[in-house]
Amino acid sequence: MYGLLTCASWGFPLTQHDIKVSVKNYLDNMDKTEKRFKNNQPGADWFKKFVKRHPQITVRYSENIKKVRAGMSYDTVNNYFSELKETIDGVLPSNIINFDETNFTDNLGSVKFVVRPRKSDRHQKVV
Repeated sequence: MYGLLTCASWGFPLTQHDIKVSVKNYLDNMDKTEKRFKNNQPGADWFKKFVKRHPQITVRYSENIKKVRAGMSYDTVNNYFSELKETIDGVLPSNIINFDETNFTDNLGSVKFVVRPRKSDRHQKVV
């Protein structure tokens, strides 16, 4: 759960697909088989129940941001890598997952991501 919210707070929220594939990879790497999942990967029903069980997350369509907010400075990049170094200190390389740009899209408004709910989201979930 913490990892989902951390990715979202860093500006790289995960999609339903990302989470389901991560669960599959985890199970495969641990040499575990979950018979309820097809090919060891959870389905859409599991994901809906997962979101329902965790009120600290919600699924929401992405929002485009203004260029000013998206801008990167030298200090922002240095701060990111300083925090990253501190975050992964002592973490085994086999426990680090790399999400690359293959899931980036030009039309972010049509993609749903897992994020921390806003106050207005607390009583309704979009799945």
